[in-house]
Formats: sequence, structure tokens, C-alpha cells
Amino acid sequence: MNLNLRLKLTLMMALEYSIWGAWSAVAGQYYTSLGVAHGFTGKTMGAMFSLMPLAMILSPFFVGHIADRWIHAEKLLGILHLTGAILLYFIGSQWNFIPMAVFMFVFALFFAPTVALTNAIAFHHLASNARIFSHIRVGGTIGWMGGACLLGLWRILGGGMHHGDLFFVASILAVVMGTYSFFLPPTPPKADSSNPWAFLDALQLFKDRNFLIFMLMTFIGATQFDFYYIFGSAYLSTPVSQHGIGLSVSVLPFFMSLSQVSEVVIMVILPWLLPKIGFRKGITLGMGTWSLRFFLLALFPIKTFAMFALLLHGICISFYIILSVMYVNEVAPDSIRASAQSLASLAVFGLGRYIGSFIAGIFRDMFTVAYPGSPAITDWRAVFVIPACMLLLCAILFPILFRDDTARKISLSKPVLEGE
Repeated sequence: MNLNLRLKLTLMMALEYSIWGAWSAVAGQYYTSLGVAHGFTGKTMGAMFSLMPLAMILSPFFVGHIADRWIHAEKLLGILHLTGAILLYFIGSQWNFIPMAVFMFVFALFFAPTVALTNAIAFHHLASNARIFSHIRVGGTIGWMGGACLLGLWRILGGGMHHGDLFFVASILAVVMGTYSFFLPPTPPKADSSNPWAFLDALQLFKDRNFLIFMLMTFIGATQFDFYYIFGSAYLSTPVSQHGIGLSVSVLPFFMSLSQVSEVVIMVILPWLLPKIGFRKGITLGMGTWSLRFFLLALFPIKTFAMFALLLHGICISFYIILSVMYVNEVAPDSIRASAQSLASLAVFGLGRYIGSFIAGIFRDMFTVAYPGSPAITDWRAVFVIPACMLLLCAILFPILFRDDTARKISLSKPVLEGE
């Protein structure tokens, strides 16, 4: 594979996830700091975090269809990110929940499909080397760390957290990504124009029993992710006297970027590991590690164990999310690859996280007590035990029900029969 092309795709992933890393990881702490006076409770924070998954539900099929049929994927990517940069600026300028939620939802509609688009662009140019996707995707992990660390540096130089700073940093990165997208290798529409409904073809993948089980278990696991994504930063920055870890807001972005350190290592060696363990064992390992991670946060509320829990993130993401993307690429016919990746995004980042964000918000409020004149106290142990148990159940059931370790290509020309 051409080294120059590989570097371009890796940089694409780095810039894509740097935008997300700059704001998403610490948004829960930011909303918490705005407080109830500006409309932010556990439920409304869950609602705010549900907007990106909702956009994942509404937009990827449509955008995947456009990329499969009508427009170069890299041009569409650039348009989406440059528009998103403007919207991020307006999000950072707001103070109250309702106007911020409106701008966030519109931004999410533009950003959500870019995840599937970057995956589709990478797989298009990897061709027969698709199993080294993790080497390209590791750029996204480094980019996420870079976005978080850039925010941390911004805060250190600026003397602490300032209103909207996480979104302003993300806006700058979105301009860079949007501009860079137009210089990516051309990725033209690929499918036969005689079939204008490629996204409906992607739904035929559900005829395969293993694919159906894969999507169902991925969905159930994804409903638990936002217990961490929404409230992880709030828990880490909560004072020790209130049963948190006690990190400062300036240190918080750097500490949370520890999650990506192990991710870099795991994704580099993933192509070597995958043939040895297969998709079935690999995804099961990812689910089990997610469960362990939540148990550590729930049962050992001290900085050392929190650090170890964050370092497990690499196994969680690589063996759950990245292997899921690679599995979809293996089984989906070439003509609907972008739409199939949108289908995977729908399960992991869409339906699952949309429902999960509300569940997490409800349970956070359920286990939070506020007395007049005193700060609200959350029982984080009770909050994190819930997803720990659910993901443990997924890790037990998945290897029993899912049997397709070879990831055979699914045929759309005839019904898919069990054992075929």
C-alpha cells in the first residue's frame, strides 16, 4: 500500500476524532458546571447527549446513500465539517439548555454521518488490505488525545476553564478537517446507478442470523456506554469529599486522554491478534472489558483505580467498536459498503446510545441527593454498577449466540440460509 496514501488516511482519522475529543469527553463536566440554574439536570444532560445518537439515527442512511450513489465522499465530508464548525461556535456562545440543545442537534445532523464516511473512505482505498484498518483508525485515537490535550493546554494558558472553550477549540479543528477533506484521495460513488436504493439493500443483511445477533448485542451494549461518556468527566472532577476523584478542570482533559494511550497500542497490534482470536472472541473480550471498567469505577473510587479503568479503554474500543466496524466491512457486499457502515453506526452510536443517554440521566438523578444550601451528592457506585452488570450479561450471551467467526460475505442475491 502506498505510504503517502496511508498517511493521508491516518491524518483524516486524526482530524475527524480530534473534533470529538475536544468537546465530548469533558462536556458532562461542563454541563454540570452550568448547573440547574441554566437548565442542566441529569435528565437534561442525558437529553443533550442523546442528540448526537438521534442524528446518527436520522442521517447516516441518507448520507451513506448519497456517498454510495451521487457525490464523492471526500467532498461531502468537507461540506459537512465546514458547516459544523460554524455550528460549534454558536453552541459555545450559549448559556442555557434549550438554545444550546437546538444548535447541538443541528450540529449533530452534520457531524454524525462523517464517522461512517471516514470509515467508508478508508475501506475504499484499503481494498484488499482492509484488515489493516486498525492501523489507519489509530490516527483517530491519537487525534482524540490531541483534541483533549489541546483543550487542556488552552485552559492552562488561559488560567482555567472559560465559557464555551471546549466548543471553540472543536470549531477550529472542524475548519481544519473540513479544509483537509477536499485534499483527500478521490472517493467516487461506486454502486451501480441502476439501483437507487442502496440503503434498503443494506437492511437485507439482517436476513443473516449471525449479523442479526451481532447487531442486537451491539445495540444492547451501546445502551450502557453513556453512563461513562456523560458522567465520567463529572465523576472524575467531583471533589473527594463528595465521593468523586477530585481532579481539576485543567488537568481533566489530560487525565481522560489516558483512555486513548492503550487504544493506540491495541489497535497497532489488532491485525496480528485478529486471525488468532477471531471476531467472536474479540468482541466478547471488548464487552467483558467494558464491564470490568465500570466495576472498577463503581467499587474503587480512588485515583489509581480510575487511572487503570481509563487505561482499559483501548481494549474496550478496539475489541468492541473497531472490530465491529471491521466485521461489517467483511460481510457487506462492496456495492453497499457505505450504507452498511451507516447501519453499524446506527446500532452503536445511534439507537443504542440514544436510548442509553436517557437511561443514564434517569439513574444519575435517581441516585443524586440535593439539600438546601449544599451541593448535590451523587452515589456514583450505584450509578456505575448498572452498566457493569448489563455489559457482563452481554459478554456471557454473545459467544453463545454468535457463531460467525470467519466473517463470510453475505449474498444479497438470494435468501441467506443458516449454515450456508
